[in-house]
Amino acid sequence: MRSMNLTKRLFLLGFLTFLPAVLVVVHLEYQLRQSREAEIVEIATRQTRQATSEIARLTEGLRALMTAVAATPAVRRAAPDCADYLAAVSDGVELVAAMALVGPDGAIRCSDGEVALNQRLAGANVVAEARSLGHFAVGRFLKTGAGTAEGVLPAALPVGGGGPDANVIVIAVDLRVLNRIANEWGLGPGSALTIADRDGVIVARNPFPDRFVGTRIPDAFQAWVKGDRMGVDRAMSQDGTARMIAYKPAALAPQGLYISTGLAEAEAFADINEARQRGGLIIAGGMVLALFLAYVAGRVFVRRPVDQLLSLAEAWRGGPPASRPETDKTGEFGEIAAALDRMGRGLAEREEAARQSEGRLRRSILAAPYPLMLHADDGSILELSESWLRFSGYTREDLADTSVWYRRAFPDAKPLADAAPGTDGAPGSGADPVLSPFASDRVVTGEERSIVGADGRERIWEFSIVPLERLADGRQLRITAAVDVTERKRAAEAQALLMRELDHRVKNTLATVQAIAAQTARTTPDPAEFERKFSDRLHALARTHDMLTRGNWRGLSLRSLLEAELAHVPAPERVGIDGPDAWLPPETSVSVSLVAHELVTNAIKYGALSGEEGELSVRWTEQPQPEGGCVIDLEWVERGGPPVTRPERRGFGSRLIEQLTRSLGEGETTYPAEGLRYRLKLVVHAAKPVLA
Repeated sequence: MRSMNLTKRLFLLGFLTFLPAVLVVVHLEYQLRQSREAEIVEIATRQTRQATSEIARLTEGLRALMTAVAATPAVRRAAPDCADYLAAVSDGVELVAAMALVGPDGAIRCSDGEVALNQRLAGANVVAEARSLGHFAVGRFLKTGAGTAEGVLPAALPVGGGGPDANVIVIAVDLRVLNRIANEWGLGPGSALTIADRDGVIVARNPFPDRFVGTRIPDAFQAWVKGDRMGVDRAMSQDGTARMIAYKPAALAPQGLYISTGLAEAEAFADINEARQRGGLIIAGGMVLALFLAYVAGRVFVRRPVDQLLSLAEAWRGGPPASRPETDKTGEFGEIAAALDRMGRGLAEREEAARQSEGRLRRSILAAPYPLMLHADDGSILELSESWLRFSGYTREDLADTSVWYRRAFPDAKPLADAAPGTDGAPGSGADPVLSPFASDRVVTGEERSIVGADGRERIWEFSIVPLERLADGRQLRITAAVDVTERKRAAEAQALLMRELDHRVKNTLATVQAIAAQTARTTPDPAEFERKFSDRLHALARTHDMLTRGNWRGLSLRSLLEAELAHVPAPERVGIDGPDAWLPPETSVSVSLVAHELVTNAIKYGALSGEEGELSVRWTEQPQPEGGCVIDLEWVERGGPPVTRPERRGFGSRLIEQLTRSLGEGETTYPAEGLRYRLKLVVHAAKPVLA
C-alpha cells in the first residue's frame, strides 16, 4: 500500500467510489421492482373491482328490468298479450337475446318468439334455483350452437316472490353484446379481462373472445372461481402471457359470476429492464471516465473545484438558477457538478409533477359523478364537484366557504370547534365528524345526515371523509364525499309500513274466520253440514280477499263484488243488478261480501231462486256527501218464489246479516209473502283512490 503512487491510489479510489453507486443502483432497482410489483397488484385489483362494479351494474339493471316485467299484469296472469309484451321488451334491450315466462311444470307460459332458445332456457337449472331461492339468480353458460363460443348466459327471477308454484321470468344474456361491452372497457397494453360462470366456463374475454368464450378455466385455477374472497396471484394466462391477475370468486357479489383482470409483466417491467440496461452502460462508461479523470485530477488543485461546487449548490437552493456558476467539466468534481444539476432538475420536475397532480385531483373532483368537496381547515373550499352543486341545488356563489355550507345545509346544528384529535387519531370529545371533519385524523365512513337543499327540501346524505396530506403552507386537507340515500331510506320506511299493514290484515282475517267457525258450529251440529256451510262461507271470504289482492287492497266496486257472489246461481237470467259504479273500502268490502253470500245462499235454498219462476232484483243508489265520501242505499228484493213467512228461529246466517248490518250502517230484513226484502244503508267515508 505504501509503494502505491498517487495515480494508483486515485485509480483505486475511483474504482472503490463506484462500488457503492453500483450497489445503490442495484438496491434501487430491487426497490423499484418491489414498488412496481405492488403498483401492479393495486392496478390489477382496482381493474377487477371496476369490472366487478360494471358487471354488478349490468346484472342489477337486468334484475330491475325483470322485476318490472314480472310486476306487469299481463305477465303475472300469463295473459294472451304477455308474448307481445315480452317480445317488445326483448327487442328494446340489446343485452337480452330471449325472454320467456316458465311455469312450475317447466312449460313455457309465454315468450318473445325465440322458440328454440326459449325451450333451452326453460330447462336451465337457474329456473328451479331462482324459484327455490325466491330472488334473482344468474345461471351457467348455455350452449346454443355447434361452435364453442356459441351460447348465452341465462338469468331468472321468480314472479311474486318464489315458491314451488311460482312462475319464473328467464332471460338469455347475449354474450356477443356482453363481449362487445367488455371490449369497450379501457385496459392497458397486455392486460386481459375474463368473466366466467360459477363453473368456470368463460362467457366474456378481452382480448381473444372468439378463442376463449365457451371454454372452461383450467383446473389449476378453479380454486379462484370457487373461493370465498378476492385475491391476487402471478400466473401464466391461457394465451401464454405471464400476468399479475386479480380475481373475484363467483360466490361474491354479483353472485354467479367469476371476474378477473391481469396485467402483463413484460409490459409492466419493460421500462425497469430498459433502465437497468441503460444504467449498466452508463455506470461502465462513467467508471472508465472516472479512472481517466482521477489521473488528471491528481495534478490539479482541489480547492477551486470544491468552491465552484458549493456555489452551484447554493444557486440551486432557490430553484433553477438564472445563470449557472462556472464549474469544472472534467474529473470527479465535474461529475459532482452534473449530479447537483440533475438533482436540481429532479427537484424542479417533482415540484412541477406535484402541481400537475394537484390539477388532476381538482379536475377529477369537478367531474366526479357523486358529490365531492376538497376543503382546508381554514374553511376554504378548494374544489367542489358539479354533482355536489347539482344534488344540493346550491351554486358556487352560494357556498363561499364551509361555514356557509354548514349554516345552510344544517340550519338546526352548530358545528363544534375543530378540536385537535387524540393521540390515537380519534375525534375530539363531542365532535361531530361531519360538521367538524378536522377533529379526527381517521377516515370517516357511513355517516348519515339530513341536509337542507337550496329548494328548502330535506334530503338524507351519507358522508365519508378522508384526510389528505398537508399543503405546503401547513393547512390540513380533507376530501368529503357524499351519497344521496333519501330514496333508499324512504323505500325502507315504506316496506316497514307495508309489513305492519299486512300484519293487521292477517290478524283481522283470522279473527273473522274464527268467528265464522264458532257461529257455524254452534248452529250446525251435523259435521257434514258444518263442513259444507263453513267451506261456502270461507270461499266467499276468499273470493273477496282475492279480488282485493288483485286491486292491491285499494277497495272493490260494489257491482263487481255482487256479480262475483251471484256468478254461481242456477238461473242468472232471473237476476237483475242495477246501480252506479260505487266503490267500497277493503274492510267494508269483506263485510258486504259475507252479507251477500248469506242472502244468495238463502235465495237458492228457500227463496226466489229455489223454484222455476222466482226473480231477484238488486238495486242501489249513491249519494255524495259534502264532507267527502258517500251514502249507498242498497235494496235486495225477491219475487215469485215460495210464500215467505218470518222464521220462528234465527240461524247463524240471519244473525251474521244482522250483526254485519249494524257494523256497516242501517238496514233491516222483512218477510212479505211475495218474497224476502233486505235493505242496507251504509256510509263510505273514504274517497275512491286514484291510481298514479
